[in-house]
Amino acid sequence: MHYNNLMIESKNLQDLFTMEEKIINLLPQDDARKYRRIIHKNLVIEIYTFWENFVKELIFECYKKYKKVIVNTQFIKRYFKSIQDNSYIRKVFLGNITDEGFNITIESLCHSNNLNYDVLTDLYSKLCFDKNDFAIHLNENTSLSCTINDLKGNFVEPIFDETTKPPYNKIQNIKGYLQVLVASRNTVAHQYQVSEIFTLNQLQSIFNFIVALCEVIIEYCSSQILKKSAEMKENISKRVFPKLIIRSNSKERTAILWIRSYSKKIVPKNKALFCYDKNSGIYRKASIVQIKNKDQQDCTEILPYEDYSIEINTDSMIRQRHKAFNICILEDEIPEYTHSISI
Repeated sequence: MHYNNLMIESKNLQDLFTMEEKIINLLPQDDARKYRRIIHKNLVIEIYTFWENFVKELIFECYKKYKKVIVNTQFIKRYFKSIQDNSYIRKVFLGNITDEGFNITIESLCHSNNLNYDVLTDLYSKLCFDKNDFAIHLNENTSLSCTINDLKGNFVEPIFDETTKPPYNKIQNIKGYLQVLVASRNTVAHQYQVSEIFTLNQLQSIFNFIVALCEVIIEYCSSQILKKSAEMKENISKRVFPKLIIRSNSKERTAILWIRSYSKKIVPKNKALFCYDKNSGIYRKASIVQIKNKDQQDCTEILPYEDYSIEINTDSMIRQRHKAFNICILEDEIPEYTHSISI
């Protein structure tokens, strides 16, 4: 799973925030008050579009790149059920049937109108991903918790459904804040008058929440692919073997590992690693902070079959008492796979 697109697109949208702030600071007070409506409409649409495009493209990337661990009888059944349940998907599907077979497209696999929490998890179900694991990723992610606190501090109220009663847990707050974005987008897209106008700071908080949620989704999808590949004994990852845990990440510190890569490819510093967390049963993303070779020189990459010490930042628990620790790299280049169906 690539983080590059997320970082690029989020930076482009952040630049738009910066530009809007500069404009509103130059306007007289009365004009600035009127311009806030324009900012609200523009940024709500931009944030929602960013969110929807990211989710759909990532889910389709999972299917396209890792078909060998995604496509099975259960996947086919769920895909055909979604076709049966939706006339638009049915029309798209029929248009992609040829004499050679049928082609699953992003429109037919990832179609949605309002991408709230329930729709999001339904899309995961099509790939036969574990919804319970998704809740673990969400509940235990610290960055996402910070953005939720920021939303509350900026007085952005989540939208809960009628069945949700206080006290609200983290998942309910995530659902509620996603619903804020979906409802706001629908309002500005379909109504001329908008009663609730967010400030630029509130919109920034909503955007920060969405970016943090996207990062969790990348971690979750990567974890599901790794877990499925292990179950099916498909080799789509390479292990970075920790020879020794030099420093644990207790007390909110980074961890330092002595490792050797068993990938035949060079691993750049910005490459995402994934640590298996035995307590939670999921893989968590690990970012490389620093790489040092055996001579304690700073490096920008890890060469195959060489020893290094790496400093990593992760939510996964790394303790010196752990005698075995699984940390790996998800391969990007997977051989093409075709699933045959007899008629």
